[in-house]
Amino acid sequence: MKKISWIILSIILFSEDLPAATDLAEDGRRDLPAQFVQSEQKGGSLSLYWLNGELNRETLRQQIELLQQNGFSGVAPLPMQSDNPAYSTVPAYLSREYLELYKFMLDELAARDMELMFYDDCDFPTGTAGGRMKKAYPGKLIKYLTRVDTTLVGGDTVAVVIPDGSNMSYCKLMSACISKAGETKWLSVTDKTTLVPTADGYAAQTELPAGEWRLQLFLCCTDRNMNLVDYLDPDAVNKLMELTYEEYCKHFSGHFGTTVRTTFYDDHAYYHVPRAAEWTDGFNRKFREKYGFSPDTLYPSLFEDTGGQDAANRVALFGIRDRLNAEGYPHVVSQWAAKHGMACSGHPAGTYRANPLQLMGDGLLYFKHQDVPLCDYIHFFRQGIDGFNIPASAAYNYDRDILYCEIYGNFQPDTCNDGDMLYRAAMDVYARGINKLIPHGTWYDADHVKIIPEISWRNPKMATRLKDYNQWVSRCEMILQHSRHVAQVGILYPIADLQSHYHFTEYRITNGREAIRGNRYYEFIGTMTRRLRVDYTLIHPETLDERCVVEKDGVLRLDNPKNYEEYNLLIVPWCRTIHVSNLAKIKACVDLGGKVLFIGYYPEKSAEFSGDEEVKSLVSELKRHSNVYFMDDLEEQKIREFIRANIDLTVQIEQVKEVRGAPPAHTDWPASFRDMDCAFNVIHKVKEGIDFFFFGNPTDCGLTAEISFRAGFRKGACIELWDPHTGKIEKLNSVQTPDGRLLIKLPLEPVQSRFVVFR
Repeated sequence: MKKISWIILSIILFSEDLPAATDLAEDGRRDLPAQFVQSEQKGGSLSLYWLNGELNRETLRQQIELLQQNGFSGVAPLPMQSDNPAYSTVPAYLSREYLELYKFMLDELAARDMELMFYDDCDFPTGTAGGRMKKAYPGKLIKYLTRVDTTLVGGDTVAVVIPDGSNMSYCKLMSACISKAGETKWLSVTDKTTLVPTADGYAAQTELPAGEWRLQLFLCCTDRNMNLVDYLDPDAVNKLMELTYEEYCKHFSGHFGTTVRTTFYDDHAYYHVPRAAEWTDGFNRKFREKYGFSPDTLYPSLFEDTGGQDAANRVALFGIRDRLNAEGYPHVVSQWAAKHGMACSGHPAGTYRANPLQLMGDGLLYFKHQDVPLCDYIHFFRQGIDGFNIPASAAYNYDRDILYCEIYGNFQPDTCNDGDMLYRAAMDVYARGINKLIPHGTWYDADHVKIIPEISWRNPKMATRLKDYNQWVSRCEMILQHSRHVAQVGILYPIADLQSHYHFTEYRITNGREAIRGNRYYEFIGTMTRRLRVDYTLIHPETLDERCVVEKDGVLRLDNPKNYEEYNLLIVPWCRTIHVSNLAKIKACVDLGGKVLFIGYYPEKSAEFSGDEEVKSLVSELKRHSNVYFMDDLEEQKIREFIRANIDLTVQIEQVKEVRGAPPAHTDWPASFRDMDCAFNVIHKVKEGIDFFFFGNPTDCGLTAEISFRAGFRKGACIELWDPHTGKIEKLNSVQTPDGRLLIKLPLEPVQSRFVVFR
């Protein structure tokens, strides 16, 4: 349809200021506007505080005071351990003198009504207790799965030397399988196989029938050089906590739940072990509890295509591993924190990566038991930008109010790290669901900064802007926190299909950068947020089954007590493998008039054992529905038109006013600063009955966008423009089109943001 321009019909005017906060209508919602317009905001970001160098009370006091003067609401002190004294915390981690200085920090922060976020280890990643874990509990260290694959002639007991066995401090047999040459049927000989220590490491002895056999041994091992805790084992995590959390609790319990409100762990990931094949020796028991049989003959599917039920095998095996991951570190810490009046926060590495199975596995399930999800935005501007809706969706799935982001760490090149960068990156993540920032960071000794940038009063590129930045953060976060997220598009998180395609030998270890082949969901969700500017929620398969209900008009409702959502459209991206129960829920939705869009493929395989025929039957029925749609590729224009007809809000950049040039000194100013794909991304939140739409322009371009609301949206509401940079609230005019849509023209200068507000 020909696009109609309404520029001639209306020039949007930002009219006179609203009355002062004290004159606002007495409708029970005056506190939020009144708080927003205040010139002095209480809040601001919480600085990661690197404790490098030799600590003393006076310097700590001065720095805390300066952080507060620059608008920071608190600190997350991170002790360091290095061969170089300039980068190490002195006194030594957990020494008596260190704990005394830590208490001084707590007392100083408490006196100023500031917060201390408790970082739970020394340096990163979390899980070493500053080296104490390996010494105290060597049997509770991180483990990985490895395979020995050989061909032997049977008829008697045979012996197999375990390669690299001398490097293993621990080794347990998980499975032993045999097959005839050229066949794919695997037989278990686990009960006939023994693992024995030798002078050179380990060897296996097994009884083989007569003939030539391919033998595969699957071993759960710990390398002698490893010092991290077994994240998948709750008992191991409890042992670690005895060395760290409990040690702090002995000295500072009075501050827990008051000055210390949140814990913080860092960078748990599968890739800390070879092939990203993190495992634990209690795996088989957990598998049997769920499925009622041993996984012995399924193990080959983790390393190769067997020609059998690889899809269902992998979904089951990876599914158990990911569940152990969620029930390990984050769940154990959350339980401990709750007993002490705190919330557990922290993040696995790379929550935004294209291949989650090399990181935390199931990117949504990981946060199921965690009070406050957290992600990181590191290395460079726009790193991982397509994936920040993944941890945000975990927050929505599990009804969490707060989503932290550790932000700006190691942003390269350092010449770009100025005051504008603080806003640019924050706008990107605010529009994707993050609502609490932890700038990375302030250094105790700024002469020995190990990881750029130094975000403090000492950095001349940021110093004069920190106070204003933290005032802006405070205003943004008072709206974005503890408010209900509104998304009308739900996307089935295709974790079962991702698991079905992945095994440990086909993919290079890229820390998740290499996408899993056969599923383009990651590319799709990036397109949704970037160029299409459509907000959405990824729905976990378990959430679809257990937390979603179908309303009488076919709307799919995420039925959470606080963060409920109602989806006019459900999208199923590139899923050849799917849970039968999910398809049944999808069919119930379309039977009542709901709309579903399949992209790439219709499902063909079941994520469960022996469910393929049921999948085919359900798909056959779905194809006959008039409100089931299919696209075989990622065609942006078709998707844009299709979605526009089913959601309240669409955004289109109409005019580029100007491009602000880079300062002469910044010859390496990146093209991403002029990339308009990420400008005017939007998030819709509801708080105190008010609808807020956050828009940011992180580019160096002056832009004007046409914001179009579907007919009837908040009819009769007062439309306002709230400026988080200044606290100014203005009335905002709009135009109604012949088809009833509401149009607003919103100009934003470079590195500016606004809330469009209906109340």
